[in-house]
Amino acid sequence: MQGAIFSVALNQYTDFIKETLGLIDGENLNQSDADRYFITVNANKRGPLIPANALVRCQFLEILIRLAIKRFFESGEAPSEALAC
Repeated sequence: MQGAIFSVALNQYTDFIKETLGLIDGENLNQSDADRYFITVNANKRGPLIPANALVRCQFLEILIRLAIKRFFESGEAPSEALAC
């Protein structure tokens, strides 16, 4: 949390997707992919309620969907993007 805005910083995000979700397997999704998604999702959205280096709720959901598609759909583990999420 940064100030009065509930948000997820890069370190918290990395721990969550690595340790809690186990999404990073090194083959279909690696750490640099996950970091790149964080930068992409966080890059263009600015405002008084959106911190510069952290994800708010809508960005957090967006990044989880992007990671699921990358990890499961693009690797062929899921037959569609909808089933990957």
